[in-house]
Amino acid sequence: MARTSLRPPPDLLAAFLIVLISLIAAWNLVVGGTVVGMDAATFFYPSFSYLGRTLRSGQIPEWNPFLLSGAPFAADLQSGWMYLPAMLLFALAPLALAAKGYLLFHLLLAGLATYTLSRLLGMSVVGATFAAVAYEYTGITYGAAGCCFYFTALTAWLPLTLVGAELALRSSGWARRVLSRGISGLALSQVMAISLGQSTYYALLVLGGYITYRTLVVPPETLHGVRRRVSALATHGTAVLVFGFGLAAAGLLPRVEFSRLSILANGYSSTGQLVVGGWGIADWLNVFASGRWYAGVVPLVLALVAFAVAGARYATPFWATLSIGALILSGQGPTPLHWLLNLLPLFEHVHFHYPERVMTVFFLGPALLSGATVSSLPEMTKRRALLAPLLAGGVGLLLAWGANIPLFSLALVLMVAALLMVYALNRTARLPVVTLLLLLLVVDLLTAGQGPFDGRKRVNEGLRVDLNAYYAPRGASQFLKSTHEEELFRFFGYDQNEPASVRSYVARWTNPRVNRLVVNNRSLIFGLHDIQGYNPIRLARYDEYMRAINRGRIQGYRHARVLWHGLDSPLLDLLNVRYTVLSSAGQQEPVNVRRLSQVYPTVYDDGAVRVLERPQALPRAWIVHRANRVAPEQALKLLAGGKIDPRQLALIEQEPPPLRQPDGGARGQVSIVEYQPDQLRLRTTTSAPGLLMLSEIYYPAWKAYIDSQPAQLMVADYILRAIPVPAGKHEVVLRYESTTLRVGMLISLVFCVAVVAAGAISARGWWIERRARQQR
Repeated sequence: MARTSLRPPPDLLAAFLIVLISLIAAWNLVVGGTVVGMDAATFFYPSFSYLGRTLRSGQIPEWNPFLLSGAPFAADLQSGWMYLPAMLLFALAPLALAAKGYLLFHLLLAGLATYTLSRLLGMSVVGATFAAVAYEYTGITYGAAGCCFYFTALTAWLPLTLVGAELALRSSGWARRVLSRGISGLALSQVMAISLGQSTYYALLVLGGYITYRTLVVPPETLHGVRRRVSALATHGTAVLVFGFGLAAAGLLPRVEFSRLSILANGYSSTGQLVVGGWGIADWLNVFASGRWYAGVVPLVLALVAFAVAGARYATPFWATLSIGALILSGQGPTPLHWLLNLLPLFEHVHFHYPERVMTVFFLGPALLSGATVSSLPEMTKRRALLAPLLAGGVGLLLAWGANIPLFSLALVLMVAALLMVYALNRTARLPVVTLLLLLLVVDLLTAGQGPFDGRKRVNEGLRVDLNAYYAPRGASQFLKSTHEEELFRFFGYDQNEPASVRSYVARWTNPRVNRLVVNNRSLIFGLHDIQGYNPIRLARYDEYMRAINRGRIQGYRHARVLWHGLDSPLLDLLNVRYTVLSSAGQQEPVNVRRLSQVYPTVYDDGAVRVLERPQALPRAWIVHRANRVAPEQALKLLAGGKIDPRQLALIEQEPPPLRQPDGGARGQVSIVEYQPDQLRLRTTTSAPGLLMLSEIYYPAWKAYIDSQPAQLMVADYILRAIPVPAGKHEVVLRYESTTLRVGMLISLVFCVAVVAAGAISARGWWIERRARQQR
């Protein structure tokens, strides 16, 4: 009787090794705290926390009332809505634990997807493992894991988009083709969900380039003739895009609607920051230097000898073109490649804002080229076997002469060259050579080319933070939370110790004094209503309103904060700003802050932070009986100048509704019965027709109802909502009803069902084929 082998398949062992290396990598990210960068601490984690909290309650996070006086949330480009890892992890686990899982997930996805892609291209198990580890440990995927989620999401999902595209080209049955295109579309939709902008554009360029290469340049054996190849390009390319945009529709459609009303309506050009950043040729050496763009000395050296060893196998021409193209596009140009891509829609508007970000797609090229080199070692001819170490040694000499790289990195180059020479002279040394190459790779990437005895951390962006302690409410936030339970109000924090500083609060996110001011989007975690916020996309009108508060002063397009010029602006009253949070008084307190302290009473002071009350702030809702029609710009000017009393007069942009002063001058009464992020319920009592004013930001998706009947909702006082109400007692309801969100969710659901159904049919077919083979 033949003995049954219990030996696990090589691919399973490789996957286990990749998972094990991922856990080792994650150890430095999540043990003893979580490695966190500026954007993660001040934007992503607060947003993900609110996202998970809302989903956990069984609701959809459509509106965010806690920042910027209220803004769309599901329509926010980077809120995490429809980004499945954020939705699942932060809905199922507390913030600190979810953050650790989030970092680990992206490492695993990047490694396993790259391994799968490498194996589909025909690489050996060892070569594919090498490529996966090389890609997983790059500066963007690993080094910037705690900081820049819009980068790490692209690098994690990009290999999977290509896996789906490759499977679709190879599949014969319709169900498997649908499933494969669905896999590629799902990965593409996730890139759109976390970064609908540069990252999405670069992912589309890589995906389109790969499908073009695999249909026109190196097509499958089943594609004969130019006509069939062009047809396959159009069919596969269109199908993947349809699935990608279909699965992303629930987030994509509301975001397109929001973008048209935002400061990014015309791209970065509307912010005055279109042409920013860019690399010169000398900056290309950053891929050899420890930091965000570190690609690893060992992978780069092996990638540079890939053509000498592997030739054109494993799609090496495409990966080389991808890497070189990214390097060229990292600068502002002009180059022929820039000129060519500028012909594409919106490329110039998207790319020339920090064009070096295109390097996020660079790293897949060297990783796969290095895997191709390792896979081809057993099949090298004698000439190529001798050429490879000579090329590697030459690279080391050039780097030593023209680049300021650490001695350890130079030693790595020479060790790689030596190992290749050993293999060229002794083919029986394959196992020890490959093992030592993999060991050098791990040491190289774990230490960022600095060496195991350098003493510096491999993670180069972010600090190790206890997130539970970092986001714990204390001082002013606790006071505001207790007060918020009794009344609705808004607030803002202001650092009077650096009133003229050009450094934003987010740049000082680790400063305890700054954090005590409840800035940097912390109100999103605490459930407090802040008029400030850190977000690259905001309503254009709100941005103009904040500029008017600050008397025309301009700040970075990501920031909306009150500067010292606007501390006494009457526009704050319209936003229901009841409290101002300041550091406790010092000996050299600025004049304008001292004046505030004399005008407004201090209602909280713990020695580190104090809270001033602004009793003249308007309530969240009130009724007026007079309205004038004025142009938007004129309305903002009148309000900022304090020339009208908004308690008595509303400035609207259309013909005023029928209004009448109540007899005896009695003012109408309004009470807020229910306040939810996406729904408000109020009761009004007035003896004459009036205009219900709400200190809530106007957005077209909000709908009004009076006694369950649709009512008119209009813009008043430049950015607020107003509803004409008849005399008597009435119930007024406002609901956030986004048509684009609902239509998008329906479209995404249809495509999701299609992919799941195709997966079920494909699995059934695979099972039948397997049973048939066993019975033969």
